[in-house]
Amino acid sequence: MEQETPGTGLYVARGGSSSGPLSLAELLQLWAENKIEEQSLFWHEGMPGWVPIRSHGIWRRLVDSAPLPAKVPTADDHERIFGSLLKESWRYHNQQFSASVVDDVFIGLLIACTLDNGWSLIDMTSDGSNHYLRFENFKDQSRVYYQVRHLTHSLAEQKAVGNRVGIIVGYGERTNDFARLWSTLKQELRSGYIQSPEPGTITFDADMGAGYIYVQVDMFWKMEDYVGEGFATDGRRLDRDVDACTHTLRKYLRGRTGRAQ
Repeated sequence: MEQETPGTGLYVARGGSSSGPLSLAELLQLWAENKIEEQSLFWHEGMPGWVPIRSHGIWRRLVDSAPLPAKVPTADDHERIFGSLLKESWRYHNQQFSASVVDDVFIGLLIACTLDNGWSLIDMTSDGSNHYLRFENFKDQSRVYYQVRHLTHSLAEQKAVGNRVGIIVGYGERTNDFARLWSTLKQELRSGYIQSPEPGTITFDADMGAGYIYVQVDMFWKMEDYVGEGFATDGRRLDRDVDACTHTLRKYLRGRTGRAQ
């Protein structure tokens, strides 16, 4: 059973100094003047020792008498608040910086993974929005190319749908029967002309000067699958995905041109 608080003989201590004996009215006045806080110590005759005032039944009397007084910030509080504001500012700054350069990191990783698979970079251009990369395997003269476009530049877009990149992956081979094959494919393209390919739609293109026929596919990738927090990269996953695309497109192209798999 909670001990009844007497109306006089009350003591309160804060910051190394104590006040008392006090009447209940005087204690309530100190509370109203913000001179008592939650961790202030409290004692009256009959108690075995001092206790935080919040843990004593008198606390409810104080709170009921007036709203909980606002804590007066100390020098340490000011420094802590200032530090948290700086921390949040740097967090936002780093997010903005990451959003502005993450596509460059992704392009670098894409180049590295493709080179590791035995391809050589033969062309790289950019128009400010799209990055164009072209590689060749000098052993069999096959080629692979990418058109990469970062779709979610703002933090709001990235939080809503993730960090997305639009990518066209193409695979091409030089053929001795270029004129006939390309004429046949062009007829098919005219009959099934696609103005804006949907994801997964496979289309054809050609480099008439070099005699290459290409097959390509439009996709949307999650950039955070490959470039994470602090620009941590997952080259193994990108290497796997690029290899899967190249293998599938090669198989499709050779099936359409009649070449052996």
